[in-house]
Amino acid sequence: MEQTDPYSLEPVINEQELMGRKTVLNRLIAAAKSSNIGSSIIHGQKRVGKTSVARVLQSYLTKMDYTVIYLEAGDYIDPTAKKTISGLGVKLCNKIREYEPRVAHLSVPQFGEALSPLTEFMDEVERIVPGHRLVIILDEFDQLPLDLYLRGSLGDAFFLTLRSISSRPNI
Repeated sequence: MEQTDPYSLEPVINEQELMGRKTVLNRLIAAAKSSNIGSSIIHGQKRVGKTSVARVLQSYLTKMDYTVIYLEAGDYIDPTAKKTISGLGVKLCNKIREYEPRVAHLSVPQFGEALSPLTEFMDEVERIVPGHRLVIILDEFDQLPLDLYLRGSLGDAFFLTLRSISSRPNI
């Protein structure tokens, strides 16, 4: 016991280690199991277990044969909004191809200043693997470049694409 860190800052990844957040976890599991997965948000102050809940959700859903893409902020956020959009699109497509072998042959679309090519990629994934459930977890989403939160062509297009993707029943 003396050689362990009782106050680790690392997120937990299994349900047995998750303390005090089971209600949030169960709400997210119910959303993922519903007929239309949709989108959800985990919010709260720093160090309250949001990442741990997301990681446990990933572990739980993966065991249920979902494809779960978990990205930390450092995986997809760039200092500029346009590079963030492009990098996020490429990263998501590559992760889907990696985790779902039946779509590994699909080409990754070009992402210029819009995330919208992801919708066509997702259409192809659905055509090849109909009904397969996909959950995308973007940790530290609030760290996106400010330009993506502003009303205007770039921010509106970004969030409309996210809305379009999350309105699909299996995503």
